Amino acid sequence: MSEKDQQCLKHVRLTDPRHDKTRIEQTKGGLLPDSYRWVLDNAHFQRWRDYPQHRLLWIKGDPGKGKTMLLCGIIDELDQGKIADVRHCNVAYFFCQATDSRINNAAAVLRGLMYLLIEQQPFVLSHVRKEYNRAGNNLFKDANTPTFHPFSTTMSSSLKKAQSPAPEAKSPKGKEKSPTPGPNSPAADESSEPIEAPLLAGAHWGQQEVDEDNDSTLGSDTESSTASISSSILHYRNVLGRTYHSDSVTDGEYWGPNDAKANELLDIVHAAMVMLFDGKLYTAPLNEKEIKNAIDIGTGTGLWVIDFADDHPNCNVIGTDISPIQPTWLPSNACFEINDATKEWTYQEDYFDFIHLRWLTGIIKDWNALYKEAYRCAKPGAWIEQLDCDAEWYCFDGTMPNDSAMAQWGQIWKEVGRKTGLEFNVVSSSTMETGLKNAGFTNITSEDYYVPVSPWSDDPKMKQLGLYTSVAMTHDVEGFLVYFMPNYLGWTPKEITNYAATIRREFREAKIHSNVRWRMVRAQKSLDA
Repeated sequence: MSEKDQQCLKHVRLTDPRHDKTRIEQTKGGLLPDSYRWVLDNAHFQRWRDYPQHRLLWIKGDPGKGKTMLLCGIIDELDQGKIADVRHCNVAYFFCQATDSRINNAAAVLRGLMYLLIEQQPFVLSHVRKEYNRAGNNLFKDANTPTFHPFSTTMSSSLKKAQSPAPEAKSPKGKEKSPTPGPNSPAADESSEPIEAPLLAGAHWGQQEVDEDNDSTLGSDTESSTASISSSILHYRNVLGRTYHSDSVTDGEYWGPNDAKANELLDIVHAAMVMLFDGKLYTAPLNEKEIKNAIDIGTGTGLWVIDFADDHPNCNVIGTDISPIQPTWLPSNACFEINDATKEWTYQEDYFDFIHLRWLTGIIKDWNALYKEAYRCAKPGAWIEQLDCDAEWYCFDGTMPNDSAMAQWGQIWKEVGRKTGLEFNVVSSSTMETGLKNAGFTNITSEDYYVPVSPWSDDPKMKQLGLYTSVAMTHDVEGFLVYFMPNYLGWTPKEITNYAATIRREFREAKIHSNVRWRMVRAQKSLDA
């Protein structure tokens, strides 16, 4: 967790509701199991437990009748997984006490619930950070402050994102868990090639019977601006209910949406990548005292720029993208610019001390041209760093059938790449290393990281990273599909919807032990250049 994340979490935490619960139980003489377990057989409780549409369990009673201890018992049952069908839920709770000024107001309630939610789903913190970057500690003040409404809205939105982790699937006997190499691990050997599954036609998914509840976002209304903005860069294109960058920004067509769902996915991925590198934003051996200018190409929602600028107050940090989706409240040394990195860069030669790129697979047609521009704009001695992945997923224990949606994921992007000329497997093709070398960079080094795509791993860190990936993908898998599938593979909206529902189910079940292969590549412009 980065220093800024720790600072934000510290301000969220007023008290720890878990400690409040323990204190209350001890004050009242302890929790007697027989005093609350009767409620587990109560019809109203069972209806609340078993039917999602019954979201409120209202327990009423006069003071001193045992409501608090009853709640303590229910919390214990949920926490310990004793209640069927909710063994893997997130449990957040709060105890209001009129006699304690710390926990007797609405803001305290939200802070306590948010703190427990973040403890169980750390990726939620990146969403809170957005509002925190704007308002600072005032975000968490009482309900009479102007920032209380944004905080309550953030809490509501975060609850929607906190999908319960799926049950951990055990590896088959005699099989080792999938490798997740660390920074010094060698590149994948011959045994780590992705499976070769034949591409299934879209009609295969159209014939599937799937539960589409909460799975389809096709055709849904997208958020629109409340202001009338004349700038052409905000005239977004619309495809099947999703918005895309303006045609006025670039001649090429980027396939990723730029609406709220897509942006939230980017925030989750940022949190995951920071966690992968133990809170570090980069691995290049930068001279932090001398770095003056840095740039993030394809910045997305701009969280990397904000974090890097916070950590390097004497460095000017630029983030570029083709959509103006970044926040407006920024560190004074950070800014965002609308630029198409596939065209000639608008920056002077020998300008940047550090050039950062992340997750551009399937976006760039001419990688050599991109790296040549980066080389031109880099100072002698400057570093360039890129973190990217393959679209194909790797499975090492035979748990990914060829006809599974996860196995088909890689085949889909291989076919899309063949038809569009885009490279979706920049790791296995060594696109980054080759392009950097051709541009003139030296001291090229790299490491591979295998990250689970669902929370199946026994390793705590990899399990958490798998949860991040699973949440990101289930949150907006359609964002990857709705542009290419109809235009290049001929899929119908129903086929897209059914495929998305199928892969969501596979993410939740976590029975397939697949991994995404990330590669960190660094290179330097020679001091003699």
